[in-house]
Amino acid sequence: ITHKIRNCLGKTSYQHKKEVASELSEIFQSNSKEEIEKKAKDFCRKWFVKEEKAVRSFQFHLDLCFTYLDFDKNIWKKIRTTNMLEREFREVRRRIKVFDNSFNSPESINNYHNTIFDYLNNNYPASLHTKS
Repeated sequence: ITHKIRNCLGKTSYQHKKEVASELSEIFQSNSKEEIEKKAKDFCRKWFVKEEKAVRSFQFHLDLCFTYLDFDKNIWKKIRTTNMLEREFREVRRRIKVFDNSFNSPESINNYHNTIFDYLNNNYPASLHTKS
């Protein structure tokens, strides 16, 4: 969602950025699919003439931004972002870079990061239910 908003704002003229940003935030803070669809259509109608590139960017794969609506509302905040996963990927890259000279072969590197990802795959769902 953050990337979608940034992409849209990157294609928006300076004079409209604040208003477009505000409307995009409202869309993504909606509580139901119907409300989101209505606000998204209104946004596209309103801005298509003035900010066509931003609207086209907004519409591109828009449905993928709303996958979280198919889940329990209690976990929306956690699954609307990939920050947890991005943090883990950064950590794996950092560790591999530090240990790069210690690995005996490409297979040992694969074994190392597969172990970490296997751990995350087995424990990630449990972390969705914890409070932040």
